Amino acid sequence: MSKPSFSKVQRTLLAVFDRNFVEKTAKTTGFLKRKRKVFPLELFIAVTSSCAKGRSGTFAQSWREYCRLTGIDVEYKPFHNQLVKPEFEDFLHTLAVAAMEKLSSPACRAAQTSLEKFEDVLIQDCKEPSKSAEIRSCHARD
Repeated sequence: MSKPSFSKVQRTLLAVFDRNFVEKTAKTTGFLKRKRKVFPLELFIAVTSSCAKGRSGTFAQSWREYCRLTGIDVEYKPFHNQLVKPEFEDFLHTLAVAAMEKLSSPACRAAQTSLEKFEDVLIQDCKEPSKSAEIRSCHARD
């Protein structure tokens, strides 16, 4: 069987996540208790990319994409059982947060660090000079 072609979303996910990280996350969240024919990395990529195509992603679309990516004929019911596990939501959430952190630009991360230094922000739009002093006195810190 020839190697599957990957979409832009799939290539990005493969560049961001390695198999060890995804499997460790699957174990930590309780999603992966023992290895089966449905592998966490390929499952994550299949589900994410089938939802990213602009149409509503269904279990069947994710299943077909998983089978295409892996070249393994997994029965629909065992695949479905993996997706309906309560731990699957935690697994996806953890990976989504990790993806956002890894894909955010260095400038955004630097801005976040800089903004953490501020305790409060006061926006003032006052044309009367007397009101300006009044506002400053209301928000003065000890």
